[in-house]
Amino acid sequence: MRSMSPPSSKSTPKSKARAPSPPSRPLLRRARKAGPAPAVAPSRRPRSRAFRSRSTSSSWRPSVAETAAAVSITLWGVRGTFPAIGPEFSLYGGDTICIEIGFRGERLILDAGTGLKKLGAVMAREPVPRAAILLSHGHLDHVAGLQQFAPFWQAAAEIDLYIPALLGACQIAGIQAVLGPPFFPREAAVFPGKIAWRRFAEAD
Repeated sequence: MRSMSPPSSKSTPKSKARAPSPPSRPLLRRARKAGPAPAVAPSRRPRSRAFRSRSTSSSWRPSVAETAAAVSITLWGVRGTFPAIGPEFSLYGGDTICIEIGFRGERLILDAGTGLKKLGAVMAREPVPRAAILLSHGHLDHVAGLQQFAPFWQAAAEIDLYIPALLGACQIAGIQAVLGPPFFPREAAVFPGKIAWRRFAEAD
């Protein structure tokens, strides 16, 4: 029986394991120094000019926001029947009904209660006081402010007074009588301002 020879002490040399190569570093690209972005000059076109250019088009109509921005409403009097004074009326005021509506340089006044006196004091500082006063009816709390309306006493003033056509002749005469005796010491005919009495119908 053949005997097995012992393994040789001379072993096969092991191959050296290569160390992993370091990852290659990416090339750093030099970023170009970019200058500041050119500034965009703001438009020097005024809004009013743009508004006029659009308004010349027959198909253009102002939006609700543009119309609302052009309208101003001031409540010079909000009470009914009688004016009132005292600290308990300081929140809303004690003058009777008078509402001013402004739209692009025009002025419309709804009713001429005692609040019209304060509005008249503001209008008296204008070179040419101009307004249209629309009276809803002839009750005293809606016409009492006519007696103290300062622009009536200015020669440059131009005031149009609109009275509802549905009122009878007696009621119209009563409104006009507020500006004359026995309710007022002077008649409306002697006012220096230009006052035009006009009538309007519901269809207007």
